[in-house]
Amino acid sequence: MWRFRVLALALALALCPLSWAPATARAPGSTPPRCVSHLNDPVPALGVLPFANAPCPGVRPGGLVLTGAEQCTLSFLFRGADRHIYIATAGHCLLAEEGERLWRPGTGPRARTPDLFAAGIEDEFGIAPVGSAIAGARRGEFPIGEFAYARSGNGYEGRDFALIRLDQGVSYSAAVCHFGGPTGVYTYTDKAAPASVAAPLVFRMYGHGLGVSAGTPARTWIGQIPFRDEVAFAWGPGFLGDSGAPVVVDDGRAVGVMVAINVGGDWGPSALGSEVIVRLGPAVARAEKVMGIKLTLLTAPVA
Repeated sequence: MWRFRVLALALALALCPLSWAPATARAPGSTPPRCVSHLNDPVPALGVLPFANAPCPGVRPGGLVLTGAEQCTLSFLFRGADRHIYIATAGHCLLAEEGERLWRPGTGPRARTPDLFAAGIEDEFGIAPVGSAIAGARRGEFPIGEFAYARSGNGYEGRDFALIRLDQGVSYSAAVCHFGGPTGVYTYTDKAAPASVAAPLVFRMYGHGLGVSAGTPARTWIGQIPFRDEVAFAWGPGFLGDSGAPVVVDDGRAVGVMVAINVGGDWGPSALGSEVIVRLGPAVARAEKVMGIKLTLLTAPVA
């Protein structure tokens, strides 16, 4: 265990040498020291390895979000017609029961993230955080915004999506961790082909799941087409904590948000452990209707 902690500390120092600057994202009135942020740098040139343990801190698709007692994964970013920036995740990460909620600015539940630069190393490495005197922050956590919209219910029917309204001044990147993108929205609509002869499709995702996925957050899945109206399905490893993870195809177009592990049956592939993905287009269209604003996907090049 001590070797792992030393390795983690060395990784943090390599990612961010001991040079300090004021935080870009902070609660009003607080100016804690913070390591210089690299959130807006391009995705590292790691190629397109199908599986990788590339670290990816910060507010971006594939980042980690804490919502009360839940740990989930951040997904795609949007610019609202109201000039706010929103970032998606799974609705059940906030709402434990079926329903749909809308919160006006200043009234939504708060969202937080472990911040490597403000808090040292994520708590699971067992290293005490440093520079965590951020107003409103818990040990090793950093506030990023508040929920503006959430829908939770039957993820197999697409009712599982949420948007966080980022605080002013919070640094963010639109690029999906490791793989890059989104370059747009994947809009496969061919419903004629029966599932038995549907062609496979390569999906890329980055999630903060437990178990095996903790060591390989960047993963490749095999998707199945045709899609359903609201959801898509894929074969591949997924775990608790991956909920909200961004899913893209090879050219970077966004498929949607991972929300559940399928146990088989009529909802998709019969294999135990196949993944359920809420399609981005229909989910965003529903959110726009309820929120009463236009949401524009923020794009980024593929890695």
